[in-house]
Amino acid sequence: MLERKGFISKEHITIAENSESDQLINLSLTKKELIDIERTISEKKFELEELPLKQFIEKQEIDRILASVNQEIINIESQTESVIVASSSGFININNFDLGSHVEQSTLLLNIVPNTKKFSINLYIPSQSIGFVKNGDIVNIRYSAYPYQKFGIFKAKVISISRTAIPAQEVKSIGTVFHTLDIANEPIYLVKAELEKQYIEVNKIKKALEIGMTLDADILHEKRKLYEWIFEPLITINKNSI
Repeated sequence: MLERKGFISKEHITIAENSESDQLINLSLTKKELIDIERTISEKKFELEELPLKQFIEKQEIDRILASVNQEIINIESQTESVIVASSSGFININNFDLGSHVEQSTLLLNIVPNTKKFSINLYIPSQSIGFVKNGDIVNIRYSAYPYQKFGIFKAKVISISRTAIPAQEVKSIGTVFHTLDIANEPIYLVKAELEKQYIEVNKIKKALEIGMTLDADILHEKRKLYEWIFEPLITINKNSI
């Protein structure tokens, strides 16, 4: 109408129409971008809401992996070492291994000597001599490290006698038990004796005994008067003849 009345030219109208069209297109694009932005915001909000759960699940998975690794480490260590707790306090007397060396299961590695324990001695008695040994018998001791000619003979008392014999081969690791060949392979009985003294006097100084010291010993049996020993065979014969 304005064009007909001559108020505006056709060119200006065309320009205005094109501008309006461009604005409509831009508005449409802007609305589309707004929709995309709103969708992105919604997705990010959802991700933020899900993040604690995701972190929790990831943490659980990490904890599971760590627990599995720790258990594997424990299993490996248990195959390479063992921890043995002593039943009482004391000191190590024998250290029979080197760090990192391989040892068999039955190998003696060390002895732990309790601080308050009194020493006793192990006597290995051949089967042919065990018959008359009894608790309370007196034992004369001669320590190998201290010649009895100079330091004398020491006393002990039998406190226990094993009821079963030990094969001679099982005690060969401690050295020569018997000096006589005819009894060297005999079964052996273990007799324990309690020492009268826990020390040896060397130049008037009391020297503590050491674990593993070797000795010779004589077990003294019952005491009798001389005439009883003389007449015992006759008494035995007389009893057998009745």
